[in-house]
Amino acid sequence: MKPFTVLCLLFFTSPCIADTVSIDLEKQEISDPTKLDSGVLRIQSTGSNNQPFALFSIEKPAIEGESFFIKGEVRYEGVEGDGFLEMWTNLPAAKGRPAGRFFSRTLGMTGPMQKLNGSQEWREFQLPAMINDGSKRIPTKLELNVFLPGKGLVEIRNLELTAPIPGATESPMKKSWNNAIMVGLGVTLGFALFFVIFALRNNRSRREIEKMSAVDSVD
Repeated sequence: MKPFTVLCLLFFTSPCIADTVSIDLEKQEISDPTKLDSGVLRIQSTGSNNQPFALFSIEKPAIEGESFFIKGEVRYEGVEGDGFLEMWTNLPAAKGRPAGRFFSRTLGMTGPMQKLNGSQEWREFQLPAMINDGSKRIPTKLELNVFLPGKGLVEIRNLELTAPIPGATESPMKKSWNNAIMVGLGVTLGFALFFVIFALRNNRSRREIEKMSAVDSVD
C-alpha cells in the first residue's frame, strides 16, 4: 500500500465515538397496557389494532448534535402481520421554525431495523434519528412505541440512548483512539519520509552511474 493511501486512511476513517447511556426502565413511567417485569418490557396484543402501544417517554433527553439513536434487544412470538418499533422525536420552536415531531420505525427486511413478524428470539434493534435542518434544536421529548396490527407478544430489554452528552468529557475509548491515530500518523509519516529519501538517493545514484557510463563510452 502506498504511503499516501495509508495517510488518507488515517485521516478519513477515524471512528466516530459517541457516549452511551443506559435507560433505567425502573425510573420510567410505563404506559398501560405495557408491563415491566425484571427489566423487560412486555406488550401483549390480543386482537386487531389501529394505534401503536405506548411504552414510555423520555422528557428532556440529554442530547446534543444532529444524530442519535435508541438501541436495545427485542424478542417476539406469534406476531400477526408486520409490526414495528417506533420512536417519535419532539422538537421545540426555534429560529423561525415551528415546533414539530418526526418518527423512526423498524420497517426493514433484515438487520437492526427489521420489522416485527412471526416469532424471533432476542436480537438487537436500533431506532436512529437525525436533525439535519440546520436549526441545532435539542429534542424536548422522545416517545417509544410498538405497533402490532394483530395478535402477538413483544418483549424489549437493555435499552440505551447513544448520543453526544452535554458537558461530557472525552471518554477513555475516544482518547485511546485519538492516541492510536496520532501514533499511526507519526509512523506513516516516518515511513513516507524514508521512502522519499530512499527514492531520491536511488535516483541520484542512477544518474551518477549513467554519467560514468557515458564518460567510459567517450573514452
